[in-house]
Amino acid sequence: MPTISVVVPVYGVAEYLPECLDSILAGDFDIEVIAVDDASPDGSGKILDDRAAADPRLRVVHLDRNGGQGQARNLALEQATGEYVWFVDGDDTLADGGLAAVTARLRSAPSR
Repeated sequence: MPTISVVVPVYGVAEYLPECLDSILAGDFDIEVIAVDDASPDGSGKILDDRAAADPRLRVVHLDRNGGQGQARNLALEQATGEYVWFVDGDDTLADGGLAAVTARLRSAPSR
């Protein structure tokens, strides 16, 4: 089971998506990334598929029609297997070292 499931709803963010994915997938972390292509018309789905082919931590779900960010997040959340879930929008980037710091803190936290 991965420590963190990162959920990324994607619609109309092709120009930002590579940087977003780079910020999440940089480094060797115990994560899974579930990206939901919410029927994006701008090629975001291809960007996701290409990245998923290169990194097994990324799983892509393609929707036939746009349902909005809430539906995309909920669909990904149902598939998440991580101990924790982090929601990141497709046009966001994580701060350098952010995922490493959060992962380290979660690993050092006492079990509940």
